[in-house]
Parts: sequence; structure tokens; C-alpha cells
Amino acid sequence: MRCFLSILTFWVFSAAAQPQLKAELSRNMTGEDLYTIEYTIEGVGKVTSFTPPSFKDLKLLRGPEQTQGYSLVNGELQPYVNFIYMVSPKRSGRIHVDEAVAVADGKTIRSGALEIYTAGTPMRSATDVTPGELEGYLLRKGERAEDKIRGNLFVRLSLSRTKCYVGEAVVAEYKLYTRLNSESKVVRRPSFNGFSVYDMMLQESGAVQRETVGGKVYDVYPLRKVMMYPLQSGMLSLDALEVENQVSFVRPEAMGGGSLADALRAYGEGRAPEGTVVREKVTVSNPVQSVQVLPLPDTGRPANFNGAVGKFTISAVMDHPKVEQGAVSYLDVTVAGQGNLPVIGKPAITWPEGVETFEDSIREEYNQFRSPEHWRKTFTVPFTMRLAGDKVIPSVRLVYFDPDSGRYKTASTEPIRFQVVPATNAGKPEELRRTFWGGQTDRSWLWLPIILVAGMIILFIAQNVRASRKARVRADAERAADLHAQEEEWKHLREQRVQVPLDLTLARQAVEDADAKAFYKAVEAALRQWCADNLGTASNASREERSKAWLDSGRSAGLLEEWHIMLRTAEAARFDPLLRSDGLGDELMRLEAFAARLEKNQDQSVNL
Repeated sequence: MRCFLSILTFWVFSAAAQPQLKAELSRNMTGEDLYTIEYTIEGVGKVTSFTPPSFKDLKLLRGPEQTQGYSLVNGELQPYVNFIYMVSPKRSGRIHVDEAVAVADGKTIRSGALEIYTAGTPMRSATDVTPGELEGYLLRKGERAEDKIRGNLFVRLSLSRTKCYVGEAVVAEYKLYTRLNSESKVVRRPSFNGFSVYDMMLQESGAVQRETVGGKVYDVYPLRKVMMYPLQSGMLSLDALEVENQVSFVRPEAMGGGSLADALRAYGEGRAPEGTVVREKVTVSNPVQSVQVLPLPDTGRPANFNGAVGKFTISAVMDHPKVEQGAVSYLDVTVAGQGNLPVIGKPAITWPEGVETFEDSIREEYNQFRSPEHWRKTFTVPFTMRLAGDKVIPSVRLVYFDPDSGRYKTASTEPIRFQVVPATNAGKPEELRRTFWGGQTDRSWLWLPIILVAGMIILFIAQNVRASRKARVRADAERAADLHAQEEEWKHLREQRVQVPLDLTLARQAVEDADAKAFYKAVEAALRQWCADNLGTASNASREERSKAWLDSGRSAGLLEEWHIMLRTAEAARFDPLLRSDGLGDELMRLEAFAARLEKNQDQSVNL
């Protein structure tokens, strides 16, 4: 049965892993009109050819850069091939990028087209702007450039909330506001110490918007938008984002007797005479803001609370209400709502007697343009039943903290009732004999060889089943002995109160070498080694095993959740083909602060 299930699972995933060609567009956060177009071919064994688009109206700066590897999808390694291009628009406005075409595993696949909205817009003529807007382009006699810049060019940070609980989502958006003619680039990006951060996609990224602030109309450029989940309580500060700007003004009196429209048109076309244009370089940044993060209350906290914060619903459904003994069935448990669902594990399921479960898969759905806190996460659990009869899966429960009411709540499903029936027989021997011989019964002795062969096959299968059962019993005994030895060792360490610190030596060296790959590899190894040294868990221990050992040791549940988030971040970073080395110092400071809290066992309720 196990062999059959393995073959069936392999066939299902192989059939589902059809080649796909995806296209993704991202704008380089440098302030310049630089874009990265990444084409990813997934679920492919062999790529025969790849034909990129013509890149009309785009200047190809670099590429193609080809990478390949494996990504972890629902616990399965899936191969992928990437083709990466860096481009710059040749003109402003909307630019259409045709689809790419590839031939993979003998099939032709297409990526779909893309749209680029350039960061700049052509300078408008005097007839296209109001008198108030026109003043932002002119530097009249007696006016100073720094006075014109002040109040007409700034960066603003908008927060969805400035007071929240640990784990509650906060949206932060940085925008550049300008009424001037300027060329801008980001020179310092903010760090988000104390938060788990998910970047949100900017719809029509780089497209100019219009907003009125204090009675003045500004051109607004979105710079960065993130969803943040605070990991600790206290006042957490958000760093400033700095933008360097080259601001240009036109001196109308230097144009002679021409009109203002002629002066602006000449500047826009690069025909402005010497001394007509005044250029100033200025760096602007948003004021530093803080978010007050409240600790989750201890009062009323259920024992089975696993860190879910927000508002959630939960549902569970089986693929069929009637199943056969030994047949594979599927239970889907879906959690949906607003909150920190990305860090929530599978809710506990109480199974009836005689069930055998297999590795579950996870599917996440959310709108990257709207908000990653609107999640839908489905856990699919394959299982078989050995015992026939009427069965019940009790209500599946998810305990979460509701920030609006300030209370812990429980979302639950209805109990699932289903029936397990005996496996269907393939046919009776008498019916098979009559069918084969056309109803004649006088040659029944000819069945003797078939019976002998069938008996040998049954004997062979029985011997293999017996050997497999003995091997399984022996393996279970060895595993139980190993677990007992580990438990005894951990008990000894706990009694001795041994505390091995988090070793960040290799991570510090990687920061000095500006090697991001080595840094995150060292972080992952250090986190796993700490658990092995202090909890006695294996390097490949499951989340449940590690969590139990952690909580049994008396350590903070908040530190446990932060440890899981750091490990997931390090694992994902090592497979990022565009991983950058800037910001490693901030990440190291965050790790060192976490290491200090580990030694003191200070959870997220401690104000830092």
C-alpha cells in the first residue's frame, strides 16, 4: 500500500507540474528609470529554446542572466530556470512589452505581455499648467533656489496605524511629493528592526499620481510599500528613506524677449542658452516615526494559542463523504481572514481511530496589490482509514487574538462525519471461470496451474509483508530508543542549566566580506545549531517537535515565533537570485539583539 501511494503521489504531482512561463516586472529602487524583467520557467525538465520579446522602446542594459535551481513548493522540490534582463525606457508614458516564448519538454509556452509605466513625465508647457504650478519651474530675479525647494519637495511616510499589538499588521508607504522639475534617486533605504516585513507590489509602479496637500497640487511618486508584523512590544522606530534630487529651474529673464512658454519648451528640448538653467542638488527624507506595539495580554490566553493575531475564519471539508478502506482521501482545512496568517501553522486535527496520515501540502492566496493581510491558506492532508464504519473528525479549532476587541477568540469548523466501507472486490472466481470458459465446467482441472501460481504469488507477498513489518517494528524500536536517549540528554542539560549562546561568528565574517549568501547560510546554521545545543532537537526536526522542546524548557513562546521567522527568512534568502549585500549590518544587529534576549529568555512582552 505504501509503495502504491508513493507511486500515485508521484504521478499526481508530475501531472500537476506542467511547464509554466511567468513574467515579473520590478522597478529598481534607485530612483532611476531602471527596471528588471524576470522570466521564470517552472516545472520543467529540459528547456529547448527561449525567445525574449523585442524590447521595443526599451534600452537593454544587461542580460540575459540565466540561473537555474529548485524551489520548495508544498514540500516538493520543483525545478526552475530564470532569464533576467535589466532595461531602461527610451521614452516616457506607457510602454508595452510583448510576451516571451519558450519550448520546454517539447511544449511551447508563453509568458503573457507586460506594461511599464515610466517614472518620469515630459515637462508640460505653460498652457498645460496653472499659474501656481508654473512657479515651481521658474526662478525669478531675487528668488533663491533653496527657498523655492523648501515646501515643494519632500518625502512622506504614511502608516495604516501607529498603535497596535504584537503580530498585528501595519502598512507603511513611502512617497515622494514634488512640485518641481527634478531627477531623483533613493540613496538610503529604511530598515525595519523589530518587524517581519512583506513587500507589497505597487500598482502601476513608477506612474505619477496627483495629490493636493495644503491647497497645493503635487506630483507623487510611490517609492516603497510594505506590510509589517511587529515581533516585539515597545516603541519601534521606522527609519527615514532618503532621496537625492537634482532640481532644475529656468530663469525667464535670461531668455531675452521670449515668452515663458518658449523658455520652458527650449529647456524641455535641451535648447536652453547658457545661464538660463539653475541646478541644485538636495537630499530630502521623511521624519522618523514610531509605532507603539502593545504586548498580547496574558489574561484569558488559551493554552493552545499559537500566535495568530487578526480576524480569521476556518473551514474543513473532505473530498467525499464515503471512502473505502485503504483508499486515499483528502481533508482540506482552510483559514482565511486578515492578520498574520503567513506565520500560522496547521491547526491541530483530532483523527478517529485507525487513520494513517501523509505529508500535507499548503496553498496560500492573497492580493499583492491590495494587502498581504487578506490571506487564504489551505492545508490539504492525505489520509487512509484501516477500520470500516461511521467516523467523525471533531471540530477543528483556531485560537486567535482579535486586536479590535482586545480578546482571544476561537474559530471552529463543524464536525465532519463520513463512512468507511470495505474495499470493493474485483470479482468472484466462479464468475471469472464461467466467463473464461463460456459456461463449460468439465475442464475445471485446467485451473490447477493458475491456482498454484496464485498461491506462490500470495506466499511471496506474505513473506515480503512479514519482512517489512519486522523491519518497521525494528525501525520503530530504534527510533524510540534514539528519542529516549535524546530526551535523557536534554533532561540532563536542563537539570544542569547549560546555556550555549547563539554563535554568530561566521555571520559577522560574512558581513565584513559583504557576502549575503554566506551571511544567510551562516544564520540558518547558527539557528539550527542553537536548538541542537540547547533543546536537544535534530537539525531536521519538525516545527511541532522543536516547539514542544522549546516550551518544555520554559523558554518564551514569543522568542520561539521570532526564531521560526528568522529561520524562514534565512532559508528564503539563500535561494534569491537578486539577493543584495546592503543592509546586512542592520540584519546582524537584529540577530545580536535576538541572541541577547535568548540568553536572558526575554520574550516579546519586555520593552526594549
